[in-house]
Amino acid sequence: MCVFARIRRWVERRGSLSWQRRRVATGPTRPALVNASAQNSCQDPGMSRNAVLAQALQLPPEERADVAKRLIGSLDEPADEGVEAGWLAEIERRLQDVDRGTAKFEPWEAVRDRIAARLRANRDGMATGCLD
Repeated sequence: MCVFARIRRWVERRGSLSWQRRRVATGPTRPALVNASAQNSCQDPGMSRNAVLAQALQLPPEERADVAKRLIGSLDEPADEGVEAGWLAEIERRLQDVDRGTAKFEPWEAVRDRIAARLRANRDGMATGCLD
């Protein structure tokens, strides 16, 4: 599947506010949807980090990955109002440009070389104390 088809599918899946919800396991077969901004609290506040970690490490790999993903996600700052909607609109606009044939493309090699040059310049600037 081409990149544009994957992006289009991603946009279509996030067209509603359902992306703001997270699946939370309420049992082995009953996931429930909760608001992403809802506060999570530990059921047993006396439980130590080591005990939580030991229990988490006993989970199957797929469930451990889900726990890790949700923990990392909990560290993200809340998005500004309208940011997601703005990005979705921008992605849709760019997809329409592709469909109309008005989008301008660059070969990956040229983009990669430009990024590498900027990284080298930033690294060299950090070494000398001169940043752009």
